[in-house]
Amino acid sequence: IAKDGELLRPYIVERIVQHDDPSTVVYQHERQVVGHPIRPDTARKVRAMMLGVAKKGGTARRAAVPGYTVAGKTGTAQIAKPRGGYYDDQFNASFIGIVPATRPRVVILVTYHKPFTCRRRDTSEARGIPIFNHQGGVCAGPTFSSIAKYVLSYLAVEPDVPDEVPEDDDT
Repeated sequence: IAKDGELLRPYIVERIVQHDDPSTVVYQHERQVVGHPIRPDTARKVRAMMLGVAKKGGTARRAAVPGYTVAGKTGTAQIAKPRGGYYDDQFNASFIGIVPATRPRVVILVTYHKPFTCRRRDTSEARGIPIFNHQGGVCAGPTFSSIAKYVLSYLAVEPDVPDEVPEDDDT
């Protein structure tokens, strides 16, 4: 979806440089397209639909990254019991996002198995079980945002919504 329908061969090393002369490139990974499982227009339409998720009113507004468009999808799932059925109080929470969505550079997936940090201490009076803020947008969204801010800064990716970038406060 981020690459307009192209399936790329995965790689680990992008570039190797000479140890005593970093300007001398010994190896440079070459991008390899191995297929097109999604039509480009379909990928762009799906990405456009995913834009509202990290905005005000979306299910993962906490995944927003100031200055950048984020296309994303939340995930929340009850954990299956070994002998059938699902636990009422155990969940997986996830968020996958593409940033910047207008010219994708990074795709990040954050998944929490039984997200303890999102639990509330009170219980449901009707069921007598703990209440959870276990949704993907609540648990994994903020982690996505933190990672994305760091990665975008590290890669020196220019904001695609510059008027949303907060000004530095010198005080």
